[in-house]
Amino acid sequence: MAQYYPKNAKSSTSNFKLNYTEAKPVSLNKFIETIELVIHQIAINPSLYSIINKSKKVRKCVLSKHNTLFYKVSNHSIYILRIYDTRQNPNNLKFS
Repeated sequence: MAQYYPKNAKSSTSNFKLNYTEAKPVSLNKFIETIELVIHQIAINPSLYSIINKSKKVRKCVLSKHNTLFYKVSNHSIYILRIYDTRQNPNNLKFS
């Protein structure tokens, strides 16, 4: 199953890289392994995690107490929409 990242994800991932490059390499590696494991699980069973937005078919996977991965599945493809820091204002969480 193909995995796609949206064009606007670049700005979110640059913030992600900035925050996590300041962390210890061990914690960064563990977090990346968690993301890879979750994406592998989603590829095997795309409906594994619950839908949080029915109209846009967005699903939510909690990665850690401060990070949540949002994705959707369409035409046998997985679209990673965002890895969201849950310490942010939830009113700013929007999906286009």
